[in-house]
Amino acid sequence: MTQNAPRPDGQVIWFHVPRDSALPAIEHLIARMVLADHDLHFVVTTTSPALPPEQISRNCHYVSTPFDRRKTITDFLTHWRPNVAIWVRGNLNSFQVADIAARGMPLFLMDATVEGLKDFRGLVATWRAKAMMRRFDRCLAVDEDAANRLRSLGAQSWRVEVTGTLEEGTAALPHDEDDRRDLAEALATRPVWTAIHAPADEIGFLLDAHKEAVRKSHRFLLILRPTPDQDCAALIETAGKAGLSAALRSDVYIPGEDQQVLIADLPEERGLWYRVAPITYLGGTFAFTPPRNPFEAAALGSAIIHGPNISRFRSNFERLAEAHATVALTAPDHLGATLGDLTFPERAARLAHAAWDVTSSGAEVTDRIVALLQTALPQSKG
Repeated sequence: MTQNAPRPDGQVIWFHVPRDSALPAIEHLIARMVLADHDLHFVVTTTSPALPPEQISRNCHYVSTPFDRRKTITDFLTHWRPNVAIWVRGNLNSFQVADIAARGMPLFLMDATVEGLKDFRGLVATWRAKAMMRRFDRCLAVDEDAANRLRSLGAQSWRVEVTGTLEEGTAALPHDEDDRRDLAEALATRPVWTAIHAPADEIGFLLDAHKEAVRKSHRFLLILRPTPDQDCAALIETAGKAGLSAALRSDVYIPGEDQQVLIADLPEERGLWYRVAPITYLGGTFAFTPPRNPFEAAALGSAIIHGPNISRFRSNFERLAEAHATVALTAPDHLGATLGDLTFPERAARLAHAAWDVTSSGAEVTDRIVALLQTALPQSKG
C-alpha cells in the first residue's frame, strides 16, 4: 500500500471502503474512469487491496487508514487534498464525515444498504445521523428499503437516488481493429481456441487436448499466450515434439494452414485473442497459479473453460457459474472432449452470451456513478 506516496498533480477522487467485499466493484469503477480520463487519480482507504499489484491501476493509491483518531483523518485530508470523497456502503462516523465536509469537497454515500445503516439507533444516534446526512451531496442506495432508511435518518429526498448495487465488471481490453479484421477473415473457416497465461505445468495437457481436437478437426488452431517468464522458442520446440506445427506471432502475421499452434508472444494482445477466439481456456486454473479475471474474456464474447483454481476471482467465477456461462473442468484430460463439444457454434455462443449478460448487468449502475462523479469534479479544484 502506498501509505506515504506523494499526492499526484491534478484531480484526486477518494474512495473510503470500510468493507473489503466492495473493493472489486470499486476497482472496476476506477478502471472505467481511468480509461475515460488518464489524468484522474484515485486514493482508496481500506484494509487491503483486492487485486494483486500488477493489476492495480498506476493512477490508484491504496492507504491503510483506520481513522480511529481525529488527527488521523485530518492528516490524511491535508496530505491527499481529495477533490471528491465517496463513502462506500456505510460504517458511517459523524465526526469523520463532519471533518470531510468542512473541507468543502463534494461528498457522496455510495452503495448504501440497510445493513450498513443499522447502527443508528436511539435519540442521540438519530440526532447525529440527521446532522451527518445533511452533509452528503448525494446518497446512492442499492434499493428502495435503503433509500427509505436514508430519508428516515435525515437525508433530503432530492439527494437520495436508488441506483442498484455496484457490481464488478471489467473494462473491455483494447485491440488493433485492423489486426482483428485480418485475422477474422483469414481464420473464418477454422475452429480456434486460445489458452491465456498458461504456466509451464499446463503446457503438456493443453497440447494433448489440442492433438485430440485436431484428430477430429484437422484445421483446429490453438492460440497459446504464455506467461511472461516462459521461453517462447522452447514452446515451439515442445509443440514440435508433441507432433504439432507451431509458429511465433512475432514471425507470422497470419498463421498458415499448416500451423496448428500460434504462440502469441507479442505484448498487449490479450484483447485481440479474446475477440478472435470463440473459446478461451484460463491458464493457471489447474496449475494453481493466479489466473486472469474471467470477466476479461466474458466481456469480449469468448466462451470460458477453467479448472478448479478460482480462488482469486471466486465471486466472478461463481456469478458466471450461476448463469451457466462457463465450463468448469474437474480433470485436465476432460479438456479435449470439451473443445470438441464447443466447436458446435451454437454451444459456444450460448455460453458466451450468458457470460456477456453477467459482465454487463451492472453497466447502468456504473455509468450513472461515473456520470455523477464527472459532474462533481469541475466543482472542485486540484
